[in-house]
Amino acid sequence: MERTVAIIKPHAVTAGNAEKLVEIIEHNGFYINRRKEATITKDSASQLFADRKDTDGFNELVNSVSSGTSVVLVLSKIDAVRGLLDLAGPSSVKVAKAQCQSSLRAMFGEDGPGQNAIEPSASAPAAEAEIEHFFPAGAMNKLPAKEYLLETVMPGLVEALTDMCLVKPADPYDWLQNWLSQNRPRQGVQQCSTAVLDGHVVCADQFDGIEKTDNAEPSIWNLRRANNRAGIFGVGQATIPGMQYTSEYMRTQGYTNVVWANLRDEPVVYVNGEPVALRPEDAVGTRPSYFPKDARKLVAMEARLRRDLFSSAGVNKGELGIFRQVGGSHELNQVKIEKVSTMDDAFQQLQKEVAAREEAAQNWPPAHPILEVQTPITCRYGSTEDMLPAVVQAVAEDGTYDVLFEDGEAQSRTENDIQWPEPEPLAAPLARVDYWRLPISDESAPTPADIDNLASMLRKVSIGSGTALLFSSHTGFERATTGMVAACIVFHIQHGWQQDSICFIDKDAPDTSKGEFPSVIELVQAMNNGLEMKALVDQSLGECASDMHQAMSEAANPSAQCWILQQRYCYLILFAAYMRSGSSASFEQWLTPQLSLTRILSRMHLE
Repeated sequence: MERTVAIIKPHAVTAGNAEKLVEIIEHNGFYINRRKEATITKDSASQLFADRKDTDGFNELVNSVSSGTSVVLVLSKIDAVRGLLDLAGPSSVKVAKAQCQSSLRAMFGEDGPGQNAIEPSASAPAAEAEIEHFFPAGAMNKLPAKEYLLETVMPGLVEALTDMCLVKPADPYDWLQNWLSQNRPRQGVQQCSTAVLDGHVVCADQFDGIEKTDNAEPSIWNLRRANNRAGIFGVGQATIPGMQYTSEYMRTQGYTNVVWANLRDEPVVYVNGEPVALRPEDAVGTRPSYFPKDARKLVAMEARLRRDLFSSAGVNKGELGIFRQVGGSHELNQVKIEKVSTMDDAFQQLQKEVAAREEAAQNWPPAHPILEVQTPITCRYGSTEDMLPAVVQAVAEDGTYDVLFEDGEAQSRTENDIQWPEPEPLAAPLARVDYWRLPISDESAPTPADIDNLASMLRKVSIGSGTALLFSSHTGFERATTGMVAACIVFHIQHGWQQDSICFIDKDAPDTSKGEFPSVIELVQAMNNGLEMKALVDQSLGECASDMHQAMSEAANPSAQCWILQQRYCYLILFAAYMRSGSSASFEQWLTPQLSLTRILSRMHLE
């Protein structure tokens, strides 16, 4: 559940259209959490929309919202920001009426600068800032009962009920209890009170040799697709330009929407557009495993890390030491700090760029500017087709121009007579991105919580129906491949997968190149549909070009690496069985009563 803000502008309020707008907004599935009438000053509006200061319509926006009394609404809905932007329509009333007749701006906008009826939040961070501006945080017990419920319980409850309609569990009450315990409604970003940089050094993610696929774009690495029709992809962390490149690439593949799941389980930030992570200062080549496997805590740590990096660079002439892996060693380079962005910052910027390109396409071609007096131009001479130099002498109220040609001839010309410069070409469209943070450990087998988080996301996506799934990790392998395999499993289950060939294991001559280790065989035999689920997992591994079987076969047995790989393999088989069962319980609740299976998993590290 997400929140956004709608400002119904003074001209729409004066025209008596405020309640009509509210009614349409509610009819489109938005809940009104808070509402107030407000007179916004120009100074307040300038601060409120400071992120749009460099845009062409900034002054019109400030003047329009400060021209009288506005109605301010806090709205909640799944994907609320994008939903309200779509409902509002293009910012130009002319374009809205031509291209989106059912949008709010087309129906209630008026001719004139800034008279486009409603101003929605441009992004999720902007929405939270606007909510705090209009409705400063205060004691919940001071809110009226209805607003208290809408502010606290309803957002999470609506999201839960929406998910329940998709799953249609046999026991809705039990399912709802489990959902609420696993998915508490999102709260504000946590604050990290202690320095994250202490005891660590900063290492660049990208290193020579990280690219293992046939790709020539240096800003990304290991971008690849599962070999089926599901639209499942994997990629390395990528630079900030690489994120945009990836979104553009997805659009060229026919996907307008992408669910991007970041599986990193450590704080990651972008320094000058390049991803960096932390390593222990006494073990630069070792990836730490002690960071919390919790998305909200990692977001808080990344915000604090950005602050730490600025502080560190501030006492070092604006420079930061960043280690970069070269061959088998790490070299320290001093880098001038220009910008530090968190992961959330980077994805929010990507979403803004997506929206900006969509709006540019809707307003194409751009309107010609109004020419100033004494502007040199080239325009058509009289009734001829000749284009000759002239100078603007005056601008008439009807939009025509009085121009003076070099031969002294004065003529009245329309904008169609003028030779305008070719507009800048449109930037390539980008796919819209729905960003998820699903931290999964790379050092051990997945936990039941990892599986539940992954299952929760995958259940919300109709895989193979037009939305792409993209899993990212540091290199784009290991965890990214695990996510791809899990998505392929769910895709096949959603589309009625049936085993099409006999799958058998010769216990007297097991083939470890197919994952036939004693514990795996024991697990498969203890399951009702173990061989079938193993076949489904093996097919999905093959579609994702996974080397899990080969890695298990080549690992020393017994060894920690071997049992971790076997556990991962077994968890994938159990994940397939869990998703196939359609259970409304959590994965842990589904697995715990099956004591024979949990006993096998617990013994695997002893082999």
